[in-house]
Amino acid sequence: MSTEQTSKKYRCYTYDDHDTFYADKVKIYFSSLENNVKDNFMLYTDDLMNENQINRFELLRAIDDFEKNEKQINEKQINEKNHNKWLCFVDMAFNFRPYQPCSVM
Repeated sequence: MSTEQTSKKYRCYTYDDHDTFYADKVKIYFSSLENNVKDNFMLYTDDLMNENQINRFELLRAIDDFEKNEKQINEKQINEKNHNKWLCFVDMAFNFRPYQPCSVM
């Protein structure tokens, strides 16, 4: 990993296969967001969603910081459909854990 990549916000020093799988899954939901939301999130996170590997905890921290600092992620400024897409992205980022096997009782 290059020094440039580790100096960017919301990056880790080490990644594993789970981080690759996680990145692939959350990018599906991210791609459905409104362009201005995607662009602002990418700018805020130094293009985090372009990475091949994304650490779940760092993405959740980025989302939390972004929501606290960006006024556009609220129901008054984007329509309901796009707000729901943002909520789906946040939900997927939080709930998807590729390292946690499913268990049925």
